[in-house]
Amino acid sequence: MPNFEVQRCNEADMPRFFEILSLAFANDHEYVDSAGSERTLQLFHGDLYVNFLKVIDKDTGKMIAAAKWNLYEGGGVPPQPKLDGNYWENKEEKEFTQYMFHAFFASRQVEIEESGACLAALDMLMVDPAWQKQGAGRMLINVMGLIFQAVVEGSDRGRRLYATEGFDSPHYVCPVPEKFTTRRKQTYWWMKRPIQSKNSLNSMSDWIEPRCCNQR
Repeated sequence: MPNFEVQRCNEADMPRFFEILSLAFANDHEYVDSAGSERTLQLFHGDLYVNFLKVIDKDTGKMIAAAKWNLYEGGGVPPQPKLDGNYWENKEEKEFTQYMFHAFFASRQVEIEESGACLAALDMLMVDPAWQKQGAGRMLINVMGLIFQAVVEGSDRGRRLYATEGFDSPHYVCPVPEKFTTRRKQTYWWMKRPIQSKNSLNSMSDWIEPRCCNQR
């Protein structure tokens, strides 16, 4: 039986975090191709809503899976994040990637606003391909989000796993301007899960400190 443990990520984990992210998603999302460990490290230090978690194989000490949960615990609706930097070959590539990034997270922003910024968003979940289907991803899904309404933009590959953990799944196709209609379309399963348990607070105390949303 796997000997796995969920832990918080630290700064030294960010290169491995992005390595796993690239292995899992670099062929699916243009903004992942363009980002890099530098942007991941900026998020680690600069985003107040972010919780970076990892799964460690305790027998080897190896980081085998990771997740980025965004927790919105009231106190005002944050603006939708923007993608910027100098990661692209030309202006057109940057424009396309920025547009797709905005369109990809548009549904989440609406949900944040409608919930009064009381929401758990599973922003990233990835497992090293060499360690998949051993339960690490499921651990990261349920270590957070049980006492909050939760959302995730699920891939075709992740949809079945999320569905088994209580998420529903209408399909969503990101709109693109006419100038980009010949490019690959970005799609995902827009999945939501209601609050699962108001009694899970103590088991989550290592990961979050809920401050509002009537969950104290």
